[in-house]
Amino acid sequence: METLCKLCRSNEATPKSHIIPAFVTRSIKRASPTGYLRSPYSPNVRVQDGYSMPLMCGICEQRFCRAERSFANTVFHPFCQDDHDTFDYGPWLHYFMTSLSWRTLVLDIPTMGEATVELQDIARNACERDRKYLLGDEAAGDDIEQHLVLFGGPLAEVLKTGEDLIRTGPHVSLRCTASGYVTWSNSLGSLAVVHNLAGVFCARLIARSPHEEWENSEIRSSGGKFAPPQRIKSWLVDVVTQDLADDMRRLRDSISDDQRSAINASAASRPTAAAHRFHRADEQIKNERRN
Repeated sequence: METLCKLCRSNEATPKSHIIPAFVTRSIKRASPTGYLRSPYSPNVRVQDGYSMPLMCGICEQRFCRAERSFANTVFHPFCQDDHDTFDYGPWLHYFMTSLSWRTLVLDIPTMGEATVELQDIARNACERDRKYLLGDEAAGDDIEQHLVLFGGPLAEVLKTGEDLIRTGPHVSLRCTASGYVTWSNSLGSLAVVHNLAGVFCARLIARSPHEEWENSEIRSSGGKFAPPQRIKSWLVDVVTQDLADDMRRLRDSISDDQRSAINASAASRPTAAAHRFHRADEQIKNERRN
């Protein structure tokens, strides 16, 4: 049975559209002490690539390529390789982040059964607004609120205070993983799409809590300059912290002794892998807390 592209709704979707861009998973594999990916849900099995599904046609895939390439070259790789945290950006950054949040909305909206009916309706409306913007309706972008935070600033400081994440390691948890999902709070009436791209934290705020504060993090659809310092006060920080801690704990507790030995042996053969640097940073945090 033919699956139509979820973006243009005209052409047949290709079998594999990546939800997280492929360059992110390739970067994580390079940074890994073993050179492989592992899922917290099946840690004893090597993962060759990020999650993909029939989502878009080839033509619509190409719509995203220029923005993805600009994000990779201007933001992602400079941050991953050199912790670069200041850059100028054009409309491509807002477009890229919206393409990311739209993909996750399409995937996750059917799983929002525990959200209020109102929040489910808000999510569907946001998904449709994002789709129109991605197809060229620039005016729709004015109502799409995107925020970007690089791990190393306020997010790092908040995460370092969480006992669960300290035990699992905030640097390794964030800089060696990628994830994305829709999250909400029925009590606050809040809704967001969050992504962690190896320490590049993206947040699409769809329904804001009145108590949230985001400084120097909003990405404008017209372009601008991104630079520290930043300050965040949001319910999303608690959500991300707990989810990361749960995933890393699941990974640690589920991996077999044979796989652990194989990973340690493989890690010894890649002493320059970036993950070793992140592991040392986490050990330093633990030592500071002990003292």
